Amino acid sequence: MFKGKEQKQEKNKGITLIALVITIIVMLILVAVTITMAINGGLFENAERAVGETQNELDKEQQIANGKIQIDGAWYDSMDDYLTKIGGISLPEGWRKTEKPSEWDSNKVIAITDGENIVPLPNGYEIIEGVEGETSVEKGLVIKDGKGNEFVWIPVTEDLSFSYSYSSDCSEPTVLTGTASSSYGNNVYDSQDMLNYLYGENYYNYAEDFNYEDEYADMVESVNKYNGFYIGRYETTIDEEGNIGSKYNTTVLRADSILKEGTNPNRDDEPYYYRWYGLYYTTKNANIEGNGEYVQTAMIYGVLWDKTMDYIREQKTAGNTTYDVDIVTDEWYHGSSVVNSGQANPGTEGDVALNTWDLASNAYEWTQEATQGRGRICRSAGSAAGRTNSFYDFHATTNYPEWVSTRIIFYIK
Repeated sequence: MFKGKEQKQEKNKGITLIALVITIIVMLILVAVTITMAINGGLFENAERAVGETQNELDKEQQIANGKIQIDGAWYDSMDDYLTKIGGISLPEGWRKTEKPSEWDSNKVIAITDGENIVPLPNGYEIIEGVEGETSVEKGLVIKDGKGNEFVWIPVTEDLSFSYSYSSDCSEPTVLTGTASSSYGNNVYDSQDMLNYLYGENYYNYAEDFNYEDEYADMVESVNKYNGFYIGRYETTIDEEGNIGSKYNTTVLRADSILKEGTNPNRDDEPYYYRWYGLYYTTKNANIEGNGEYVQTAMIYGVLWDKTMDYIREQKTAGNTTYDVDIVTDEWYHGSSVVNSGQANPGTEGDVALNTWDLASNAYEWTQEATQGRGRICRSAGSAAGRTNSFYDFHATTNYPEWVSTRIIFYIK
């Protein structure tokens, strides 16, 4: 009898173990199914996201409690702190800082937007207000540096090519390879020999100071990258200290300009600004904010003159200006009296297109465009006839009187 009871107890024990194993297996299956459903259903991700959002809200409340402000996703101690960190400038209503496009590699430029346009604003410059349209790209966005120079943004929507030719006779970048007239001997126009003849021994260094091809390539790369360039609001100006720029109410730099000895801080001897070579050199070394560091000035190129005209045409069609670059209109032209009086001011309200003054010009505007191996092209005109789209072939060696000037552009370096 005792033996039978032991056998019965062992049998009951065996049944209990099997049930336990089965229960564990079922539970493991249920756990696996539950985990799979949780993963596939995003339970963990949602939970993690909820925790993160909760923490973000807590952080945000703490930042606000600490008196900080949030702009474009970043926190700043104050509005002054924000303006300092984006370049120390105040943007007008409708404009704000935005993220730089990926191809913009300069750390000296602030990307700003009005919601439709993205414009590179160099450090040390600000948008100026006070005249209708000055804060609008479509009506002429005007910027100003700390030295008083003013420029207008010209968008360029199509890529420039490395070489440019308006016709079979005109092109850039171009080195003048023609031989000068007998009055100069057998000098080649673009050479150290010619510069020595015109300006004195080694006043300019042709190899170092006149790098047309490299500079043109840099300009094309910049305009394509930043989708535009800045044009001088006025004809090129020169102040009493010899500073070259684009300033209101300042003497226009002419092709016959010579300053007194010691008035140019960049040279110890008497500065010769006259002739094409002098205008080219001085506009490249203009005294504007950041020049040579993060922006680069230059005498206007023929291709950029044409892009300016194209933009004016576009905005005329859109109703943003009445200025017509294709029709000769006397109202645009007001004679040479402004240049004669030494002021870069428009004589009338007529000769202003998209906040750029004197495109009909008080003087012909020499460009870098070349022709026939001996001349440089003047755009605009000294008369009402055919002003903005006419070419005037002037020898680069000629010391022209008061009616020849030029216009500065600058691009992001």
